[in-house]
Amino acid sequence: MAMYRIIVRAKKDKKAVEHVVETYYRNGYEVVSLQGARSVEEIIGGVESIATRERYNIVLLGRRYSEHADAIERETGRNTVVVVLDKVAVRNTRPEHLYSAIEEAKARQRLSVYWRGRYLYSRGGPMVEIPVSPRGDIFVFMHRHRVIGGLGIGDYLVYRVEENHYVLSGPRVAGSFSVPEKYREIMYSGEPAARVSLESLVADNEYEIYRWEYGPVEAFMESLGDPELVLVPWSGGKDSTTLLYIATRIYGAERVVAVTAEMDYDFPDTRLFIEEVADKLGIQLVTVPVNLKPHIPSRGLPMANDRWCTELKVEALERKYRELCGDRDCLVLVGDRDVESSARSKRPLIRRTATGYLQATPLRQWSTLTLQLYMLAEKIPVNPLYEEGFYRIGCYICPFLRSLELLIMTRSERFRVLWRDEYFYSFLRSKGYDKPEETRGSGRLKGNPVVEHYKG
Repeated sequence: MAMYRIIVRAKKDKKAVEHVVETYYRNGYEVVSLQGARSVEEIIGGVESIATRERYNIVLLGRRYSEHADAIERETGRNTVVVVLDKVAVRNTRPEHLYSAIEEAKARQRLSVYWRGRYLYSRGGPMVEIPVSPRGDIFVFMHRHRVIGGLGIGDYLVYRVEENHYVLSGPRVAGSFSVPEKYREIMYSGEPAARVSLESLVADNEYEIYRWEYGPVEAFMESLGDPELVLVPWSGGKDSTTLLYIATRIYGAERVVAVTAEMDYDFPDTRLFIEEVADKLGIQLVTVPVNLKPHIPSRGLPMANDRWCTELKVEALERKYRELCGDRDCLVLVGDRDVESSARSKRPLIRRTATGYLQATPLRQWSTLTLQLYMLAEKIPVNPLYEEGFYRIGCYICPFLRSLELLIMTRSERFRVLWRDEYFYSFLRSKGYDKPEETRGSGRLKGNPVVEHYKG
């Protein structure tokens, strides 16, 4: 079943959009026409009869409806977004512009946060003034270690577009800070921003989380059939952990197997987290050892333009999938999300691999805030690295760790143990860390279970 339903006015518009779907997405999108409806009333009625909470609905209209877009959107439900194109008819729009319009609609849907004395996902205004981008993300940033100058300790609602981070305060942007890829000091510029509470955000939006966010994911996963075995590649991050919980709920723990690549450069916190959560869920956990250290002398540290570490990981996981699936009807669920890159947004939501198993990505539409609220509402454990302020996790020599994570790693006592690794300092230097090696921590924190696990 499609996760997205694109609604257009006429049959010729439908044909044009189907071509775009086939070119850019290949599957996961259904295109439906309103059989030539012209009046605003006919369009609203038609959309209301077609749009359901089991899909993310996108309405594409020609420019003659520009004055009525807000009314149509307001009358047709939370999970319906209306985009008005520059051309008189949708079919007159170039394919690349139609693709951009669809991506804009998806972004608006996951970023539509409104302010009515509190932050709400429901329709109503005024909408928080943020520059919507297909690669934009929204999340609660946990500022714990004063790594951002000028921003007080606390939790803040932040909108991110690449390295630019806008701190929201009520219906407006209070200020911003930039997070470069290299090790640099980060400074907040703007007015004092209001802190937020994740618990209050959940209480204010719980209905929306389940009705408009979880609904399409559940429907999509149930449409994938009745597999004998469900594999979830699990990194210990928020995406794969959430997906693992949802898979267990839908398919039952007895059919779900978590497959984790046990990297020699995993954060110790992540290894402990995976073991504890697997035990709590009562699921089978299969570990696939992937050792990077033996390759570093000849290949160098992994770099953004030479991700040989990812190649080793993917190859090891693929071998394990084939071994576990065998001749069974097997489904592999991956926690990719569109906000991570434009390349991921173009990958098919469903694909049949060369070795025969089905792979699907149900969380593609979710923002980080959606994940955070859903995890808290469902009492899903959170990797402690996020509570330290990390936006993303991986290995502790990952080239995609940015200045934010690097500052936390070099200033928090929790990460002193990492200095024991002979390549950690080299990694920091490659990211622009210019302090002498003698400034590193001693490496031992008494009574810290993370350190004791790492030593073992």
